[in-house]
Amino acid sequence: MINTVSRSRLHLNRLLPTLTLAILLAFWWATVYQLLVAGWWLLNGYFTLAPERNPYHWNGLIDWAFMLLALLSMWPMQHWLRPRIALLAESSDDDPYVTISRVLARMDTELTAETLPPAIIHSLAETLNLPYVALASDDGSLAETGPRPITPLVSLSLSYQEQSLGELRLAPRVVAGALLPIDGRLLGDLTRQISLTLYATRLSAELQESRRRIVTAGEEGRRLLRRDLHDGLGPALATMTMQAETARDLLRDDPVAADRLLAELTDQAQATVAEVRRIVHGLRPPALDELGLFGALGVLAEGLATPDLSVTIRLPEQRPPLPAAVEVAVYRIAQEALTNIRRHAGAQSAALALWFENDGLRLEVADDGAGLPQESRPGMGLSTMRERAEEIGGTLSVQQNQPKGTRVTAQFPLEFGETS
Repeated sequence: MINTVSRSRLHLNRLLPTLTLAILLAFWWATVYQLLVAGWWLLNGYFTLAPERNPYHWNGLIDWAFMLLALLSMWPMQHWLRPRIALLAESSDDDPYVTISRVLARMDTELTAETLPPAIIHSLAETLNLPYVALASDDGSLAETGPRPITPLVSLSLSYQEQSLGELRLAPRVVAGALLPIDGRLLGDLTRQISLTLYATRLSAELQESRRRIVTAGEEGRRLLRRDLHDGLGPALATMTMQAETARDLLRDDPVAADRLLAELTDQAQATVAEVRRIVHGLRPPALDELGLFGALGVLAEGLATPDLSVTIRLPEQRPPLPAAVEVAVYRIAQEALTNIRRHAGAQSAALALWFENDGLRLEVADDGAGLPQESRPGMGLSTMRERAEEIGGTLSVQQNQPKGTRVTAQFPLEFGETS
């Protein structure tokens, strides 16, 4: 029902200016024709003659000439009238901010990444009576109200906080054969509101995806931990218990066999301890608890250095306590980045730097190796590093290093005084 009313209003708004132009041009033609006839009569004194002595005939050649002149005068007049009728039609529209309220009200009911672009373009087309509206997202998708017209389009860039969101393309209305300009201030306000809505929707989608990944990662971690405990530690401890009972029974009757069994039990206990350390190391690197983040990074850099690869490290002098999640993320990202350099970069030197800036922490790992390939796709290691940074509100970027090599940069927001 609403779409039918909007389409009827659109057709009416397009028809009325055209009818107005036709009526005014017909009136102009009749007026010019009558003035020409009156001027001819006045010039020849026909007004003072008796009707039977008047040589002028209504259907004569002069009359046809006057009609043709009046018709030719309509050409410049219609050029003069078209833009003025268009402006009059524009000024009769609703208040611009009432228009913005209508558009936003329509968008508020469609706050999903899939349905929002169509809702935006259809609400703009119906509210502003535009023949064509398209929204091109930065991911390559395009939503449009119909086939693209041949008239020039108005293109508006959509962005928020220097992040590109796409482009809005509008076709102005054609009123009485003339392009109707769109209020620039209205377009600017609409662009800002649409950008904000698109950005909020994108953040909401990213938040939902982040929550899904966190839940999935948590469940996967619990599944792996359960498997390690059930399939690894559980049977090992059960076997050790049975061997201990057997050794106890053999202790009096066969001390040699009992001693041999206890030696095997000792080896199994040591293997179980190593397995427990492996599981604990997967949950949180022990070096962080033993040495702290800064000491653990020093040991990590020293351990990954080889005769062919020198690793330098630069750490801040002030070392306040950091949240546990930040320590793990920094350590794991540095570990993954240095391991990638050692395995794949073919570098001679690498540098790890960590410093505080603007209430945050910045990690940078650079090398002088082969650098990024021309057509590289993010691997599992890079995706894992980026997820570790984003899980705690940070960012991670990988760029070409100067003059050669690769540079991995991670930034983490910090609230000092709050540790966990």
